[in-house]
Formats: sequence, structure tokens, C-alpha cells
Amino acid sequence: MPLTDTKHAIDVLDHAILKLGLMGVNIPGSIGRDPRIDAERLAPLYARIEQLGVPLFLHPTDAVFDLEGYGGALQLSLGRVIEVSVAASRLVLSGLMERHPNLKIVMSHTGGALPYQSGRMDKNGKGAKLPHPPSTYIRRMYTDTVSPHSMGMKFAIEYYGIDHVMYGSDYPCWDPATALALIREIGLSDTDQEKLFYSNARRILGLNDSIKRMAESAAAE
Repeated sequence: MPLTDTKHAIDVLDHAILKLGLMGVNIPGSIGRDPRIDAERLAPLYARIEQLGVPLFLHPTDAVFDLEGYGGALQLSLGRVIEVSVAASRLVLSGLMERHPNLKIVMSHTGGALPYQSGRMDKNGKGAKLPHPPSTYIRRMYTDTVSPHSMGMKFAIEYYGIDHVMYGSDYPCWDPATALALIREIGLSDTDQEKLFYSNARRILGLNDSIKRMAESAAAE
């Protein structure tokens, strides 16, 4: 999304969803070196995303946090997690999720640091003066299973609930065979596996609705 210009971003959004039939929006963790993805000028964009009912996928961009050294180990292990976690926290603490209760935010990488630090956010987030603790909004988010760690995947599922987690391998970041092997270690029931691998994505991405939008758009032309 071209976030440097709000009107242009909305135009691109409408074209992508209503004309091209795309099923979601990718938002970076920052606008170049500007970390304020909760900037007031972007309010109409988030309102339009909510109105369209498509998910907003939040992914790091390596622009704001750049932890150098050790062959990229710090940046790949922590820098990206910090960036996406701070970005998501801005969407919570700014009140954006309170103002847009139907906005579907999908956090990458098993939720970054949010599931594991939500207690600290509740303890220290009172200054944001939200009507609910920050964890209330975090648990409304969705996430994937992109973590090379079965315990991390398991905690994300327990924290968000199985209905809020979709399978992801982040391919070609790392191979699907390893991702599937780690998921098997969790020992999910057949019902939960069906949700994780299929029905959650169909519901969250609104696949049927996407097909309907494309048909309506073609008929209008």
C-alpha cells in the first residue's frame, strides 16, 4: 500500500479489491523510516479497509529497526519481531481497533511478541486510556504459524484461540515440510487441524465474499 498518500492508498485499495478481486491488504510495519502507521491522516484508509471487510496483514519491513551484525542473526531473530510488534501495538494503543471493531488484523510470525508480552501491555497500557485492556484488542487479531518452534506455535494457538490462527510456512523463507513437522508435534485434533489448514483461512479471507465481489463488479461494468 502506498501509505505516503492516503487518498492514493484508498484508490489503490479499491482497485485491488473491487476490480482485481484481491482478498486482503498488506501493511508494512512502517512508512519508510516513519514508524507512525497509526498516523491520524491514515484514519480514512483504515475505515475503508474495515468497510470492505478484508483482512489487514501486518508484516515487518526492516526499515525502522536495523540490528546489525552477526550475519543478520539479530535482525532476523529480533529486529523483525520488534518492528511488527511495535506497529501492532500502535494500532491498539492509538484506539484504532476500538474505533474500528470489525477491522480484521492478521499479525505475522505467530503474533510477534504480543502474545508473550500482553500482560506487560495491560499493566503499562493504562496511559492510553482505552476502555479495555490492550490484551482485549490483541486477542481480536489473527495470526499464522510462521515460527520454527512448535512451542511458539502452540502458545499462539492457545493465546489467540484456534479460530484465529491460520497455517503458514512463509515459503520460501523456510520450507513447508519443516513447518508441518513442527505442527504435528503440537498434537492438534482433527477438528482443529481442519480449522488451521482450511476453514479459518476461508472465513478470515472471505473467499466466498471475494468471488461475489468480483461477480458484482463484472456485472456493473
